[in-house]
Amino acid sequence: MKKSVLVIVLLFAFGFGVFPQNYRLKSGLKSLKASSKEMIGIEPLNNPAIGKTHHQLSPVKSGSEINDLNIISIGSSANAYSAGYSGGQRTLVWADQNLNTIINIHRNGGVLDPGGYSGDLSYDISTDCGLTWTNQIEYYIAQMNSGGTYYLDAARFPQGAIYNPPGNTNPDDAFVTYFAPALFQTNDIWGAIVHGRGNIGNIEDTTKSFIFSDTTVPAMCYLPQGYTITQTGEIWTTDINSIWTTGAFAYAGNIVVYHGTWNNALQDFEFERSLLDLPTTQEGAPIDTKVAFAPDGMHGWIGVLADNGSVPISAGRSYYPILWKTEDGGETWEGPIPVALAGENGNSGVQNLFTDDQLELLFGLPIPPLDEIEFTTAYDFDLHVDYLGNPHIAVVVGITGEAPYSVVTERYEVENPYNETKMFMSAMDIFISIYSDDWWAFDLGRLTTFRGTFDDITEDNRIQIASSWDGKFMFVTWNDTNLPSIEENTQPDIFCRGISSGYNLTQLEGWVEEPYNMTENSAGMWQSFFQSLSHYVFYNDTSTNYQQYFIPVTYLDMNQNDPTAPVRYKYITNYNVSEFTTLYLGIDEKNHNENQIQISECYPNPCKGSTQITVTAPKPTNLLMKLTNQFGQIVSELPEISCTTGSMKVNIDVSGLQPGVYLLVAEAESEKVVRKIVVR
Repeated sequence: MKKSVLVIVLLFAFGFGVFPQNYRLKSGLKSLKASSKEMIGIEPLNNPAIGKTHHQLSPVKSGSEINDLNIISIGSSANAYSAGYSGGQRTLVWADQNLNTIINIHRNGGVLDPGGYSGDLSYDISTDCGLTWTNQIEYYIAQMNSGGTYYLDAARFPQGAIYNPPGNTNPDDAFVTYFAPALFQTNDIWGAIVHGRGNIGNIEDTTKSFIFSDTTVPAMCYLPQGYTITQTGEIWTTDINSIWTTGAFAYAGNIVVYHGTWNNALQDFEFERSLLDLPTTQEGAPIDTKVAFAPDGMHGWIGVLADNGSVPISAGRSYYPILWKTEDGGETWEGPIPVALAGENGNSGVQNLFTDDQLELLFGLPIPPLDEIEFTTAYDFDLHVDYLGNPHIAVVVGITGEAPYSVVTERYEVENPYNETKMFMSAMDIFISIYSDDWWAFDLGRLTTFRGTFDDITEDNRIQIASSWDGKFMFVTWNDTNLPSIEENTQPDIFCRGISSGYNLTQLEGWVEEPYNMTENSAGMWQSFFQSLSHYVFYNDTSTNYQQYFIPVTYLDMNQNDPTAPVRYKYITNYNVSEFTTLYLGIDEKNHNENQIQISECYPNPCKGSTQITVTAPKPTNLLMKLTNQFGQIVSELPEISCTTGSMKVNIDVSGLQPGVYLLVAEAESEKVVRKIVVR
């Protein structure tokens, strides 16, 4: 592999002071800072580590259980630490559309592995899109011990995915991978990565290899947070380079990048390691990192949340995304690329999150100009890349608190019959639009709570993003507790939004776009702890024109007061988003074909009585149009339109429709375009 380009950012100074402000937040507002990222490797266990008697697990079958959302029990683990730590390692669930297969990886122990050791790894697998599962297939066993309390090669916060060899359609000929930090050195300090794979068709066929810290570079093995397998079959994983040899953890000024390629002779992955330099402000060191690639395997992005001083209003005060991109499959990386949320060149979608009345609650009068308000990300995020190679950053965004790198967690009252309160924080998709190279931001939904504390674990909203296999549609999930009497995120549901180039695809409540509560009125209601979303969703054709996108999510059934107690994983089999498969046709300027008919978005939208589209035809043609509801049922067939060459305005009569969301389906010759209409 050619060495990645190491791009060094020269800062003006490392002692950034507070950016001068004419407008101050009111005193006494609630705020929070990031939880400590000095993640422990040894957590309390209900069973001793040394003296374990290893037993070969017998895979356990499970199928559909009867409940509202069809949630089934799958694997088990010794404790809740299996699901990652403080928002970090979350590539635990992986769906492969070509194999109709999905996995869930985790540490051992729990009801399916009585007395099992939490340093061993298993996976659960379904080869029928999640309907039935084989659970607790052990594919990593810790074996090295020098007389201490714990095994040196105990796997701690694992990540993994499905590796499907090129052209393969049989799950038995594919592999499940793992990549996890391990406790080397003095038996309680990080120092190595364990990695390998299991053969799905032969569960006895597993591999095990190590990567060790290199103190001469230095490139230290800590807790990798980013992990992905490209559709071309390469592994990429990222870690924040933390020097722990002195007994205290200190950021080394760069990101560690691991690149794994398949060695057919070894039937396993081999890894190379490189560094991406990122000097930052002293307190603004990276707090999370992720990596993702487009379906072509060539366009990829690495991201962190940090402050490298390149956004003046945020310097020394706030976090924002910083990225590197590749267009040659990772041979070279260009960056760092800061994504400004605040200030003169800040993101307008972020800066317009709150109304003047809401800002008055925080600042009083006069309210500050939007470009003088400090915005910050929260402390974890997720990353995906669409089919055009553009990044999508799923992250919680709020207003910077009085203390540097804190976020305001104050609430305000929402005017509705339920007397709800919401936070000055939103789940967002920050992305590069298909229309230009500009950064956009789409508000996915205001939060009710932010952080949950479970004994010595803290977990924020755990926001994650998935895509369809073709990279055309994105789906974001997060945990939130939507109970009036609960101020912490300790009784969470799972919320979901579907997005495509900034357009909402999921349910609307009234005429205001809102996230959908996936687990409401289900067995997971108020207890969907530590949800994990697959990197890809499943879809299946339900008719010639429409598809359903199934959102693969697991969560922990756990004792919220004791994260050291055994846990059981739950899988949601049947939550789906329908329609919208042709939304991109006619609006993709980068792939625009001048010989295709073009249809604009509807305007006005939302509308009442009528709305209008602009049709541009390269030649005379007849246009057939119909209106459907979100389930594909036809509610109105419109008169056929004879289009001449050039552009023309077409009025759409919606006066007979009840308020709600509809789809305008327009067909001309072999082309079809779908537009969303919100009727007031």
